[in-house]
Amino acid sequence: MNYFILILFASLGLVVSCTGNRIDEKSRFPASEAKVFEKPQGLQGSDLAEFEHLSEGADIYPYEWINALKSVGFADSQGKISRPFMSDLDEKFGIFSSSNLKNSEGRSFLLPWVGLSVAWSNHRPEQAEAFQETESEIVRQVDGVKSIRMVGTNCSFCHSGGLEYKNQFYKIDGSPSISNVRGFFLDLSKSTLGVLAKPELAVQFLKNLNVKYPEKRAEELNQYFLKRLGETTHGFVSLGKLSGKLTLLEAKYLHDTRRLFEGKQAIADALEKLLRITYGFSDADDIGELSARMKFLGTLMVGTSPRTAETISGYGRTDAFGRIGNLVLRGDDPIGYTAPVSLPWIWGLKYMAMIHYNGNTNSVALRNVGQSLGLGAIILNDKLDSTVNVKNLDRLEKLAHKIPVPQWEKVFAGVPELQIKEDLAADGKKVYEKSCQGCHESNHFVGPAGVLREYKMFSLEKVGTDSNAAQNAVKAVGTVEFNRSIFNGVSGIKARFYERYQVTPQEQAAIEYREMRGAEFFRDTLNGFNRQAEFKNTYGDVQAGTGYKARHLSGVWATAPYLHNGSVPTLWDLLQDPTKRPKIFLIKSHEYDPQKLGYKSQQEADVIGRVKACNKDDQSCIDTSISGNHNTGHIYGTDLTDTQKWALLEYLKVLSPEPEYYW
Repeated sequence: MNYFILILFASLGLVVSCTGNRIDEKSRFPASEAKVFEKPQGLQGSDLAEFEHLSEGADIYPYEWINALKSVGFADSQGKISRPFMSDLDEKFGIFSSSNLKNSEGRSFLLPWVGLSVAWSNHRPEQAEAFQETESEIVRQVDGVKSIRMVGTNCSFCHSGGLEYKNQFYKIDGSPSISNVRGFFLDLSKSTLGVLAKPELAVQFLKNLNVKYPEKRAEELNQYFLKRLGETTHGFVSLGKLSGKLTLLEAKYLHDTRRLFEGKQAIADALEKLLRITYGFSDADDIGELSARMKFLGTLMVGTSPRTAETISGYGRTDAFGRIGNLVLRGDDPIGYTAPVSLPWIWGLKYMAMIHYNGNTNSVALRNVGQSLGLGAIILNDKLDSTVNVKNLDRLEKLAHKIPVPQWEKVFAGVPELQIKEDLAADGKKVYEKSCQGCHESNHFVGPAGVLREYKMFSLEKVGTDSNAAQNAVKAVGTVEFNRSIFNGVSGIKARFYERYQVTPQEQAAIEYREMRGAEFFRDTLNGFNRQAEFKNTYGDVQAGTGYKARHLSGVWATAPYLHNGSVPTLWDLLQDPTKRPKIFLIKSHEYDPQKLGYKSQQEADVIGRVKACNKDDQSCIDTSISGNHNTGHIYGTDLTDTQKWALLEYLKVLSPEPEYYW
């Protein structure tokens, strides 16, 4: 979760007007330093469709299943739980419909929801899409192996956001989505677990898929599942295993996915059996990667080990490095998921030297491979063959480079009351230059081409915000430093992809942006090291103790909630003394507050919070007293007067980007 891959644009030597030639603002950067000349085109048509639906190789769930599924994890307004899982994803998980479903060849993607992809389970990278015209083809034979269409997520799931104002929704590509990644997969897991455990649900599921003798096959599935679960866990009494019926104790046990951890292999086996039943595969049929995908899905369905601490991520957040590190490197010795980060905005990143909140890598290719593993791509064997689609990740990277910094006046052009107050913004410009510009702007260029802009890094002590995201990301894997472990892990997966699919050296260099970025590396921001000596790059040394980095604030009005962990609901709240920021708030609605620059439901929820604390499993509620959620620190600007704060917020609506990204 949390994604970083982008660019933006440039036009040099312009006099930039933040408000339609009303507030003249000459570039603060000398023209000679803006070395890239590329105007962002924006995403539209087939480009937009591919960005919203192209597979990364993280496709984990059978397409036919997801359409047949009835949700057991969500109740409608009447308290019924019969709506199909795929219905009302906007209401349930904050996902919205695509605006364009045609790819560059005019073919339609199978799912209409932003961020959901469909790909064949066995394929070469160039065959990673499934389209509507092949809908009648349910199973393919690929090199003697059975292949089916699988559903997954891609980067746009988390990085296609929007705002709602007076019942009008304004989609903003590249902005953080208020989607609930964890909730989506939890509900998917509960629904599927219900099919395995309850014959009546299995019967309806099999009928939806036109399976012959659904009652008989449902009973067969249920008996097999309970038998395997009894063999692999200690929580099921003999009655359930012998009779095929669940006792009250067992039913409760099934709904606690954390306690099912020891039964994950039984679930994987039952999923494979369900797969063979629903697709008509015999026991002798070679289903290739599907066995590995069912094993991964079984692990996903039982959640984390009961020993693993977790701070609920919920809407608009995820513990990206915790999950990637645990999946790829840590195995049976995971760290706690206690460092959720806010889903970041992804404009203006092509020419950003160091990526992520803690600025720990210069490599977009390695970042993207790691991200695909976090979403569900899997390693298949000791050779590091994987389902990661590096070519599609590169395509998504290039598409993301077209996304411009959003313009307030363009987004809200037809809303009279939201037009910029010129005098107030002019006053805010002075406040910004005095209080913000020194940290959030940079003229320091690095990399072999001298075009990557490096922003300031700050120590945990100085910035004062929650430290978990910085500290968890450097915990060693055994005796090996984490930055070296993650570098070796994702580099090996990428290298194996190059070898397996004969990617030429020239193609590899382009995928890795070597001309701009030089040799790839991960760095340890807390302990520091000499980058220049080790990697022969021009990035310089890393001082020990640096935890988080600043970013340019153009477009920041569209990126709530704030701080790296999404612990402050509005920019107005961020400008308050930390003791006065909301302690508990809700995050789910897109309803926008154009004055405080955040979401209305989040601001009002603090009243609820004073009366009732967040339930530990409430995915829409953020309790800032919990480790990982602390909203302390970043006291910059808190000593301004209210008049200065309002002026600053008005100016941040129109702050122009760096020269290489000018509109």
